[in-house]
Amino acid sequence: IDNGMYEHRIPFSKPADFTVIEFFESQLSNGTLTSSISTAGDWGVTEADFFTAPSSLTDSPLGNYEDQLWNGTFLYFTTPFSLSGVEHANLVFHTKYFIEAEYDVAVVRASTDGINYQALCGTLSKAPSSNQAPFEEGPIYDGEVSEWTKEIMCLDEFAGEETVYLQFGIYSDFSVRDD
Repeated sequence: IDNGMYEHRIPFSKPADFTVIEFFESQLSNGTLTSSISTAGDWGVTEADFFTAPSSLTDSPLGNYEDQLWNGTFLYFTTPFSLSGVEHANLVFHTKYFIEAEYDVAVVRASTDGINYQALCGTLSKAPSSNQAPFEEGPIYDGEVSEWTKEIMCLDEFAGEETVYLQFGIYSDFSVRDD
């Protein structure tokens, strides 16, 4: 995976060693969040726009995200998934966003203990600007992707782990708010 700023090579040996995790739809029940998802902030489900009917997860189901989210707002998958016995894995999902470029950031992170998370690199992520560095040092998302776009994140660092947790977050400064 190479997004211009970060590069991660995935050695393919045979298809059986490669696992793709499509996790979101399994975490929704009749358009609502299941108990395996916890939120800190305004995250929720919307039926206003989605890639797969009838709904999608969003950081701001009622409009634009809030300003001054200095400590972030997060969506956590509280039920881990296992990558034991797996040599290669990707997180694959469809996304669209409008995040104030050069200032606000969205992040996707993974953890083996549900406490210490590290940012994941995807085909759409990039390095943070100096204005964004206080929020996140690793790969971030900002700017606009107006159409649903497939994102692929390599999880090879977590291959073989019995428990892997996911976290999605957004941080914002004191001014412009987007969606």
